Amino acid sequence: MDHLNVSRPIAILLSLVPGWGHIYLGFEARGLVIFTLAALGGFGWINATWIYLGEGQSIFQGITLVLFGGLFLFSLVDIFIRTAKKRVSRSSKLCESLLWEGMMHYVMGNDLAAEEKFRETTRVDGLNVEAYFRAGIVAARRGELQQAKRFLKKARRLDHDLKWSWEIRRELEVNKLEVAPTDLPTPAEEAAHSDASSASEDEATTNEKEITS
Repeated sequence: MDHLNVSRPIAILLSLVPGWGHIYLGFEARGLVIFTLAALGGFGWINATWIYLGEGQSIFQGITLVLFGGLFLFSLVDIFIRTAKKRVSRSSKLCESLLWEGMMHYVMGNDLAAEEKFRETTRVDGLNVEAYFRAGIVAARRGELQQAKRFLKKARRLDHDLKWSWEIRRELEVNKLEVAPTDLPTPAEEAAHSDASSASEDEATTNEKEITS
């Protein structure tokens, strides 16, 4: 699970600003909603306390304070739970299962079910590059090119170690999804792909020798 590559202390620290911890873990939509609502509550409380002096001031203060406080606590507790070791381990196993099921549906030609499994994986782990990549492939095969482009670009943005870089760029090029010249593979990305391929070949050779002996 890609959450293993992020820092729990940083996630919890960022969640002191409601929504930021979720964005850090890849749950951008949820984080932005939490942050927006908390900001409305915070600015509403400031307005009710220092600017608005009419009737119902205390009620207005109470509502906005409850809104901000509730979202603050929810954000902090949710991140604390999501980054717990047991939760991360359980989520990792679930992601592996969902990806496997998605691949089985893809091989059998059930693209809708495959895409749903890959989407569900991203809902469990918002930083899962493979899930976004495979969802992009399925969307492209279904002819949903704009959706495929969004998935593939999200995968490329999350692929910090360049593990999937070559494959992502290849899919973008094959489906003619407006790949700019600046998006061509860099020497570092080509080297990363070459190293990964060499490692896979070496492993396959070793396994073959073991089976033969």
